Amino acid sequence: DRWSLTAGGRYSDDQKDFVASSVKISGPGLLLVEQFENVASSDSWDNFSWRLAADFRASEDILLYGSISTGYKAGGFIGSPSTVEAATTPFDEETAINYEIGFKGDMLDRHLRLNVAAFFMDIEDLQVTRFFQPLGNNFGEFLTENAGEAESQGVELELIYQPTAALQLGGSYAYLDATYTDFQGAPSVEPDGSIIEGADFNGNQMRLSPEHSFNVYAHLTHEAEWGLVWARLDYRYQDEFFFDPSNSPITASPSYSIWDARIAYETLDGHWQFSLWGKNLGDEQYLAHLFTQRGGRISFGLPGDPRTYGVSIEYNF
Repeated sequence: DRWSLTAGGRYSDDQKDFVASSVKISGPGLLLVEQFENVASSDSWDNFSWRLAADFRASEDILLYGSISTGYKAGGFIGSPSTVEAATTPFDEETAINYEIGFKGDMLDRHLRLNVAAFFMDIEDLQVTRFFQPLGNNFGEFLTENAGEAESQGVELELIYQPTAALQLGGSYAYLDATYTDFQGAPSVEPDGSIIEGADFNGNQMRLSPEHSFNVYAHLTHEAEWGLVWARLDYRYQDEFFFDPSNSPITASPSYSIWDARIAYETLDGHWQFSLWGKNLGDEQYLAHLFTQRGGRISFGLPGDPRTYGVSIEYNF
């Protein structure tokens, strides 16, 4: 009665047909190395993924578990090829195996819920998209290539506390150590025409992988004869991370913190909701996207949304 075992499997068979054209309509055509029309290519990938898990019910309110699972992402073709070779050369499928152990528990007469998980993931042929200047291209292009191997490990914690029926406090924390262990990037070219051999990204932090991140929130609810009123305040923190596997300082996103808030009124029948909300109340400046050009010496960044206020009216059928 205290143990349960789970096993599952999935077979996938993917085929992709791709047709690309690269034609200059007007202007200098900086992104075009070759001009071509209706170049077609196709490829297929198949995979069997599986999962094994064991749960142990230590008590009525405590659950311990462990699992081993595999994952798969089909290969494909890059979205903006600049040459016929790039248009007809697919990147490989990505596979991973993940080991996880965890704890789920209700405490303090079920007023407190704590979930903790630790994991280690071994990834092969990780699909990495980046913007760089390959051989024969005077400007640069987006390229998806396979990192031979990568590892991701970490700990995740979630906490929910309900001290009263009206008030809920909660949050989560994640520690992540994600690195490339075998990744040799494609050769690139400098503005002066000199060739740079494939960059060695081994040991670098995986892109878009902050080491620390957490969020906390407070949710207050008041129910009356005329409807339901609730208010919520959220705070989230994101550690520094990189937009590019080179881990160059010019591709770094500094750490940032965001405050959001919302107050809402709902009718008793649940059909109508009126809310006043604000996002990024501290008007924090942060990057939503970034890519580099000219051998990583220039970066172009897209800022995240500034302080934003709004009113929403919703009707639920």
